Amino acid sequence: MSAFTFRGWCRQPLHLKKRMECTSLISLVAVLSTFFIVIQPQSINWILWKNHGLEYHPAHQINFTVLGPQAFEQFMFPVKKITIRWSPITTICPFTFARLISLIQLDLRDNRIQQLLSYTFQNLTNLKSLLLERNCIHHVQNNALSGLLQLHCLYIQVNSIKRITPYIFMPLKKLLSLNMAENRQENLTSNNFSPLRSVSKLIFDSNKIRTINSTAFANLTKLQYLYLLNNPIHMTSSILQDQGNLHSFYMSGARHLELHDDMFSGKKKLIILKILSSYISSISSRIFMDMINLIHLDLSDNQLRNISSRFIASMRRIQTVCLSKNKLEYLPSYAFSTSSKRFQVILSYNEITCLSRQAFAGAPGLYQLDISHNKLRHILEQPVVDAAQVSMKSITMMPCKQKCMQNILRKPPHGFRCTSTMFLFMRLQVPACMVQQGP
Repeated sequence: MSAFTFRGWCRQPLHLKKRMECTSLISLVAVLSTFFIVIQPQSINWILWKNHGLEYHPAHQINFTVLGPQAFEQFMFPVKKITIRWSPITTICPFTFARLISLIQLDLRDNRIQQLLSYTFQNLTNLKSLLLERNCIHHVQNNALSGLLQLHCLYIQVNSIKRITPYIFMPLKKLLSLNMAENRQENLTSNNFSPLRSVSKLIFDSNKIRTINSTAFANLTKLQYLYLLNNPIHMTSSILQDQGNLHSFYMSGARHLELHDDMFSGKKKLIILKILSSYISSISSRIFMDMINLIHLDLSDNQLRNISSRFIASMRRIQTVCLSKNKLEYLPSYAFSTSSKRFQVILSYNEITCLSRQAFAGAPGLYQLDISHNKLRHILEQPVVDAAQVSMKSITMMPCKQKCMQNILRKPPHGFRCTSTMFLFMRLQVPACMVQQGP
């Protein structure tokens, strides 16, 4: 009998090769021997876990590359979970799992599967989770996912898939999460995901996506999380038309991105918006008019040279505004005016040379400001903010190492000490006084 571990009604595993005090040992061996006779010809070392799960153990390497229906054809009990990892399997035949109608989770990670053939997962009507990441999958046939009527999670990241069609996802009416990160997708065409009407999370990080059709995510009214990080996208039109329930939107690496005034129209439930390293040069205050519940706004590492006055005025719950690593030179009056009760502004690594007197006016909740690594030559003699409008808790101003004598405060406020080689954390009480240019 092949070595295996049984977990049934006890917490610790019972190794059948060892001497055990078990009254039903004989009947147990009789039942399980039938199971192991079936799979021994293929030299699979299975582990039978509690909850009726099977796991391939890589201690004894299998010597075949094709997994067929014969591996599971004589199972005498309902199986709810199967795990096969770190095996040389390259092909899974159609109807391989057809008899496992009770299967809930199928884990096929870290194998060498090259493609998904039609009807591979047929009859798995109760399957909830399918894990296929870190394989060599380059092609998915149209009917490969046929029969997965109850599938909730499909994780197929870290593969080599270049193209997908709407027919692939046609059976997945109840899919909630789709992860296709680190593949080779180049285009998301029209109605690619139209069958996925229940999906709430789409992850396409680290692909090669260049174009996204304006209707690629059409009809996905329940979509809440959309990840498009590290893709060289060229996008000139809005791709978020029907996503009124969107909570989080992440994008980075875009080569050409134009933020139109209606790009985020109707996104009142948006909480997190991060668009990084996408060559954005300007933003209008009208872009964020509907984002009344936005909490985190991150537009760092872009090419912003100016921002509009009151561009975050509609964000009543904003907590963080990050505009670091841009090319901002000047902040207009009332730039960060908002009714939020507590928020911080990060403006580090820009080219700001002077702070306007009214740059932070109308921001009663501003408690932290980071303007380190800029080119500040001076801060105006008059208070930058009205004492009745803001109660600043801390300001971080670190000297710019690239420009000597810039961003260096020579005359700190009374009672504080500062040098050009240390961070300056000024604890300011109302009224908030700023520093005059030194000689």
